[in-house]
Amino acid sequence: MAVSVVLNGSRSGTRVSEATRQRIMTAAAELGYRRNGLARSLKRGRTNIIGFYRYYARGPLSAFHAEVISGLEEGCHAAHKELLIHGTFHKRPHDDLLAGLLDRRIDGLIVLLYPDDRLVAPLAESRFPVVALADAIPGIPSVVVDDAAGGRMMAAHLHERGHRRVVYFSLRHDPVSMVRRYEAFCGEARARGMTVFHYQAETVAPPDWGVPDWDSDAMQALFGRPEGEQPTAVACWADVAADALLAKWECHGVRFPEDVALISFDGIPTNGLTARHLTTVVAPWRDVSRTAVSVLVARIEGKEVAPETTVPVTLSVGTTT
Repeated sequence: MAVSVVLNGSRSGTRVSEATRQRIMTAAAELGYRRNGLARSLKRGRTNIIGFYRYYARGPLSAFHAEVISGLEEGCHAAHKELLIHGTFHKRPHDDLLAGLLDRRIDGLIVLLYPDDRLVAPLAESRFPVVALADAIPGIPSVVVDDAAGGRMMAAHLHERGHRRVVYFSLRHDPVSMVRRYEAFCGEARARGMTVFHYQAETVAPPDWGVPDWDSDAMQALFGRPEGEQPTAVACWADVAADALLAKWECHGVRFPEDVALISFDGIPTNGLTARHLTTVVAPWRDVSRTAVSVLVARIEGKEVAPETTVPVTLSVGTTT
């Protein structure tokens, strides 16, 4: 009983003298004794560990994912929690993956998933505390940036710079965030009398992120139109695509913004280009991640949380518009 009081902080009526306490601590040090954290967690019903799981993606983590994970680490540190990043193993059996996420090694889970991912429905139906970030998922409290406001900012800025015909680059498999950006962009553009041409990338992976070559048939069909009919600006779904576009098209002599203006979304320096050149909507992804941790901790503690928490964005004007 005396050992338990000294080493584990057990509450009992046992009183331990300072001399006995010192003998116990000395013996523990000599034996290399360490408290069993798992056993203590099971007794408390909490592990103080938060999990993070993202959709499977080929290739290394992007700058976006690095910002997200950095924010999660900061949020966990502030909340006195540990962060466990779950592996996104390709072709791992769905049931095994779900069981691994919900096996109580963690107190709650933060996910970055497409709304049609097979994991979404069982996660939403479970009583396990789960929070989504970046993309709003029905049935799961979500922390997102103001994608619609960002889309409107992009269209308004291009209009103010004199552009009336714009190509919008997005993905064939659009997550909720990109749909919101695109629809808001088009709504603002229509209200201002602008014409929007839509190009959707089939595959998205580094290093070109689905950006077509300047001399491709698709781009020449757009930019090879008669004088007064061709687009004069491009709006990209994310900075990774905009940076790839800059690199690929400048090799063909395209000048930004003299020949084509370019605007994007994220505000994350990639390959050093964004910080120097790109006009972009800055989404504070670290703030989003930190907020997601706070929302998840509230859920773990049994508190009510909003279905969706929105973090504001700002416009950073660079040299590409």
